[in-house]
Amino acid sequence: MTALDDELGRTATLLRRHIIEMIYAAKSGHPGSALSSADLVTVLYYVVPNLERFNFRTEVVHDLPIPPAAVGWAIVYASACVAVLLFLAALRFQTKDLK
Repeated sequence: MTALDDELGRTATLLRRHIIEMIYAAKSGHPGSALSSADLVTVLYYVVPNLERFNFRTEVVHDLPIPPAAVGWAIVYASACVAVLLFLAALRFQTKDLK
């Protein structure tokens, strides 16, 4: 088991715990579908691009300096997302007959 598997497992377990707590607090609901989708939601959380990495609103509004490292990592993150999407698109169109 890798470190990523451990992290995904911990996140899914935490999500399940929150689901049970919310259903108990509401005193209604059925936990079956929510608990069974916890693994899928956890994977999507790590796969879908995190756009918050590009949010420098607080720094701009309060006239704070934007750390160059944060901008650099945002550019690296955006480049990686674009590369993955282009790779997936290339795989998809490779099997298509475009005549």
